[in-house]
Amino acid sequence: VPSWVIMPVAYVLQFVGWVCGIKFRLNPFAVRMLLIHRWFDISDAERDLNYAPIVSYKQGWADTMDWFKKNWLPVHDPAMAKKLSAATSS
Repeated sequence: VPSWVIMPVAYVLQFVGWVCGIKFRLNPFAVRMLLIHRWFDISDAERDLNYAPIVSYKQGWADTMDWFKKNWLPVHDPAMAKKLSAATSS
């Protein structure tokens, strides 16, 4: 999803959350953190300190994605849906 689409959605959710007293995981800060370009290079540590990673990049990335799926991605919660419905119908 392009940043110019997701950032306005994040601001809308932040406002809706403020009005309803709910904190959404998709907010402007989270979007900014997801859009940061990061590049990590361990070659100096490997050369100077004889460092060798315990977990490979491929395995570490797979573990990270599993964690995000279990802990960060929204899931359908009937109780939350009912709370949102009640808040918007008032």
